[in-house]
Amino acid sequence: MSYISPEPRIMGSKFSKFHISLETRDIDNFFKDLPASKWSLGTYVNGIIEGPDSDLTFDQLLTNFIESFEHIKKLLSIPLSIFHF
Repeated sequence: MSYISPEPRIMGSKFSKFHISLETRDIDNFFKDLPASKWSLGTYVNGIIEGPDSDLTFDQLLTNFIESFEHIKKLLSIPLSIFHF
């Protein structure tokens, strides 16, 4: 029987409550609305599926999630503990 580990999350850090600025462009609102401790693919996908605009495929959601993370990594204001996450 294989074991699937949970997604990594930022916990117990002074940056666990970090939010992306609302003015930041090219980053999904998920990362602006929730603190860094809640960022995970599962939370992202579930939030979209439960919303009114759930016509995206999983591949589209995954692409949006990854692209947002790539944009986050380019921000100069991002704490290093989140950048290396």
